[in-house]
Amino acid sequence: MDWQAGLAAARQAAAKWQAEEGAPGGAILLFDARETRGSACGGLADPGWRIPFATETKSRYASVSKQFLAACVLALGIDLAAPLGFGAGDAVPIGRALDMTGGLPDVMESYWLLGVPPSTGLSRAALVDFSRRMEGLNFVPGTEISYSNTGYRLLQAKLAGAYEETLAQRFLRPLGLDLVLPEDEAVVVPGLARGMVQVNGHWEYGRYGPHISASGGLAGSALDLARWGQALLRGEAPLAALSATRHLADGRATAYGLGFAHGPLGTVGHGGSLPGYKSYLLLMPEEAAGVVVLSNREDTDPHAVVLSVAAALRGVPTPTEGKLPDSHPEGLYVAEGEPLWLEVRDCHAFLLGALAGSAHLPVALGVEGETLVGEVGQVRRRFRRAAPLPAPPGWEGRYVHKDLDAAFDVAVQGGKAMLTRGAGPLRSVIDLQPLHPGLALARHGEGAWTMSFAVAFEDGGARLVSNRSRMLRFARA
Repeated sequence: MDWQAGLAAARQAAAKWQAEEGAPGGAILLFDARETRGSACGGLADPGWRIPFATETKSRYASVSKQFLAACVLALGIDLAAPLGFGAGDAVPIGRALDMTGGLPDVMESYWLLGVPPSTGLSRAALVDFSRRMEGLNFVPGTEISYSNTGYRLLQAKLAGAYEETLAQRFLRPLGLDLVLPEDEAVVVPGLARGMVQVNGHWEYGRYGPHISASGGLAGSALDLARWGQALLRGEAPLAALSATRHLADGRATAYGLGFAHGPLGTVGHGGSLPGYKSYLLLMPEEAAGVVVLSNREDTDPHAVVLSVAAALRGVPTPTEGKLPDSHPEGLYVAEGEPLWLEVRDCHAFLLGALAGSAHLPVALGVEGETLVGEVGQVRRRFRRAAPLPAPPGWEGRYVHKDLDAAFDVAVQGGKAMLTRGAGPLRSVIDLQPLHPGLALARHGEGAWTMSFAVAFEDGGARLVSNRSRMLRFARA
């Protein structure tokens, strides 16, 4: 391992944070199984108080938190084949709820589809209750892989305190880790960096209203996360079990384990994102080495940073993931037989607005004339190019979901369609772009958040479909 080259790559990434006066930044830390081999920091942990970001600075781990819950599940000896038996995942096996093959609709994405902004304050009880009221799954468990936080959220609720106790007694105390699990962003965490997002060219504090569960709630420093990585490399935490290959129901292997994804260069790791926070823990088990990135700025691509450092450590070019050949024509496509749309842009595929090409949304597509053919999410699919057309008058009407107390209206005038939802200051009007006579594309922004979803007009009603939530069916009033 060329530690000097790795450190040079880390310093190059951190220098970009440092170059911007008064801006947020982050920390990058390189380590082997026993010691820290180098670090690079830049920018500010709190631009308001001009506090520099350091390796000791606490930040939100976001979805890197998942592996800690999974480790506790293994430590508790829970049967991964047993049904979750809780909320929307009642019959979903626990292992599939954790390895992203369970088909569980994401609670927060479902809320947003209903018009609830991501900045809305929502308690743990409210989110669990909502998950119990949702009916249906995105897909049959074991037939596809697609990311969702809900399995981790529900399993934490089912464990009812056993997670926190096991985490502290089995891992945090023995390993000397100073991690905390603040359930709300308003909870005071001493030394916590302020997550920053750019709005109209200016840095602002990021906001996230809902209860932050074990799916993404842990906070700690880069040093603490590196110590956790070292414990995994030394076998003091269950890296082999967490990163073990998982399979679909037909036996095909996936690249996502239990809070760990397999990546290029023989790496395993996981990233995380919350408004203004980015994180990544990347491990190279064969070399017993790792890289940590924590950042409090929304524009950081932590995966790109850790891959560049890992490649420098190995002395090889930085790999790329999920990039399509130049021969794939750009534009919008509609799946045959499914209310899904795909966009090809800058040699990348976006399924329902989500970037494809990762372990939890793999993509392999070829071109047949005007059709894209291959796999997305490890499901064989065909996508035909969408053709411009006027909105059908039959789309117009009011659509209601009685069980979730939700509704929206669609108006059609002059071949153009608009979806209206919410009330008062939360009322939003969203343009609908027809993709074919039964499917429309909607794009909506809420502060630093953006969302693309489909409206599928089917069976006398309509279904709202996003990458992580595909089961919200509305009846025509």
